[in-house]
Amino acid sequence: MIHFLLKRLKKTVPGTFFLLFLCTLLSAQRQPSGHIRTENGLVPEGVQVSLEYRMCKANRDTQQRLQLRSEAGNAYTIDALPCEHISVRPFSNRQYRKGVETPDLIRISRHILGIEPINSPYKMIAADANKSGSITTFDIVELRKLILGVYTELPDNTSWRFVVASDKLETKSVFASSFNEAIYLNPDTGSVATLDFVAVKIGDLDLNALSPTPAPQRRPTSLSWSLHHFRGVGHTLLVPIRYTGAEMLEAIQLGLRFDPDKLKLKGTVIGEVPGFLPENFNLAEADKGIIKANWVLWADALQIKPGQVLFYLNFEVKDALPEDAASLLQLDDSLMENIAWRTDDQEFSLQYQAQGKTSALPEMLQNEVFSVRCFPNPGSGFAQFGINTRQGGKYRVSLNDAAGQRLLLQDLHFAGPGEQTLQLQGSEKLPNGVYLWRVWNSTHKLQGIWIKQ
Repeated sequence: MIHFLLKRLKKTVPGTFFLLFLCTLLSAQRQPSGHIRTENGLVPEGVQVSLEYRMCKANRDTQQRLQLRSEAGNAYTIDALPCEHISVRPFSNRQYRKGVETPDLIRISRHILGIEPINSPYKMIAADANKSGSITTFDIVELRKLILGVYTELPDNTSWRFVVASDKLETKSVFASSFNEAIYLNPDTGSVATLDFVAVKIGDLDLNALSPTPAPQRRPTSLSWSLHHFRGVGHTLLVPIRYTGAEMLEAIQLGLRFDPDKLKLKGTVIGEVPGFLPENFNLAEADKGIIKANWVLWADALQIKPGQVLFYLNFEVKDALPEDAASLLQLDDSLMENIAWRTDDQEFSLQYQAQGKTSALPEMLQNEVFSVRCFPNPGSGFAQFGINTRQGGKYRVSLNDAAGQRLLLQDLHFAGPGEQTLQLQGSEKLPNGVYLWRVWNSTHKLQGIWIKQ
C-alpha cells in the first residue's frame, strides 16, 4: 500500500498496491500523473508520497482544490488553496534488511576491484549505502552490518531512494552531480505532466527485494575445528576454524552456536585469510552462544584457499569439557545460512567435517625454506622463536594483536643455512592475551599463535 502525505494540510491519503497517483488542479483541468516502480518494473509497498506546496492564495469562488486519486478508483479530495509551487517526493524507510544479501556485497566488491563494474546507474545508487556519493569498502562494511544484524537500519541512508525517471542518468557519472529525488510543479505553466519515479532499494543490486530468487541447489563443502583442551577451567582455549573444502572461495557467511555454559567467548583472532577482522563478526549475543560472520573478497587474488584457517575463536573454559568437545560448537542455519561462494557465483552449503585432535598451537611450523618454533606457548614472559633455515638472508619477526595490528618487530640475519633463537624484546611487557606472530623473509612467510597467560 502506498500513502500520500499532504504537508500543511496534515492528511494522509492511502492508495492501492498498483498505484497511479494523480494530482489534479481542478481549476486548470490539468492532470499530472505518474508511477513508482523499480528498475525492473515492480511496485514497492508502503511508499509515501509527500506533497509540499507554498505561495497559496484563497479563491473561494472557483472552489479550486488539490485532489489525489488512485488507479483503482478510490478518490480523496481535500480542500486546499491554489498554490504557485508544488513538490512531489516519495519516501520509504521500510524493511532495510529485505533484499540485502551477501551476493550484493560480492557485486560491490567486484566493482571496487574493477573485476566486474556495475552496469546500471540505479544499481550504483543502491550500492552507495552510506550516501557518500561514491562506492567504497565502507559501503560493504555498512551493508554487512545489516546482514549480520548489527544494524536494523542504515545510519546515513534510507531504505529506499526514488529517482525522477525523466532524468537521464549515466552509470559512469551518476554521482558527478546530484540527481533529482523530487518533482517540482508550477500549476501556472503546467510544464510537468508525468510524475514517474524509479524506486531503488539500497543494498539490493540483484533486485531481489520484490522478487526473491529461489535458492539454488548447493553442493556441500566443509569446515573443521577441534576443541583440544590444554590447561583446565579458567584457561584459554583457542579454536581454529579451518576451511577444508576443495574450492577457492570469494565469499563466506557463517552462523555458529556454542555452549555458553562450558565456554565464554573472549573474542576472535585473525587467521590466514586477509581481512577477516572483528568488523566481520556480530558477537552481540556471544553470551547466548551465538556467533555470526561474513567475509567477501576485498583485494584481487586474495581468495580463501583450501586448508586455510579463516579465524580463531578465543574461549575461556568455564567448566570441564566432554570427551567429544568439538560438539560444543556447531554450524546453525537458523542463525544464518552457512554458505560459501566461488568466483563464478556457484554456491556451496557449508558442513562440519570432523578432524582428529589437532592443536591451535603446533610445536613447529615449516615451509620449503625455513621452520619456526614459538616457545614457551602458552608462556608468561618473553615470546621466543627458534628459526631453522636452508638459506641465509634477512628474516623479520613480528608480534601482532588479535586483529593483526603490529605491536613488535625484530630482525634476524643469517649468513647461510643454520638455526638461531630470538627472544622478542618487549613481549614480556605485553598483557595476557592471544597474539599473532609472523616470521618472513623476501620470499616466504609463516604465522602462528602465541598465548600469554
